[in-house]
Amino acid sequence: MMKRIAIGATAVFVGVATSAIAAQRNAWDEWLSELKRQCPSHHVDWVFDGGYDDLLGNFEQTLPPGTRRRVLEIEDYSHRCAKETLGFSCEMSVGLDAYVKLGLLEKFVTFGCRHYRCVEIASCTGPGFE
Repeated sequence: MMKRIAIGATAVFVGVATSAIAAQRNAWDEWLSELKRQCPSHHVDWVFDGGYDDLLGNFEQTLPPGTRRRVLEIEDYSHRCAKETLGFSCEMSVGLDAYVKLGLLEKFVTFGCRHYRCVEIASCTGPGFE
């Protein structure tokens, strides 16, 4: 009986973790699609790693304090990115997830398109690159 409970609990945990990963991938896909729609020539998706942190931070500074608080609550870096040891891809994932949940993704993409332009991966102009 205890083995069945443990297996059931493990299955639920794996299911929840898989759902969280799928939601993050979906947010990335939505971001990439919206970038392609709004400004494909800017290649904002090439910002890459440390630039993700700048892009997220610069965008979030444009938000009203209440919205910023809601974004931070959803992002919950300390828990959702606790296992990340290098880079900023987890932070970008949870940021995108928060923007999708709050209906801010289009606004985030518009911000990126107005302020960033990349000629190759990690070779960009915009706040934090100059």
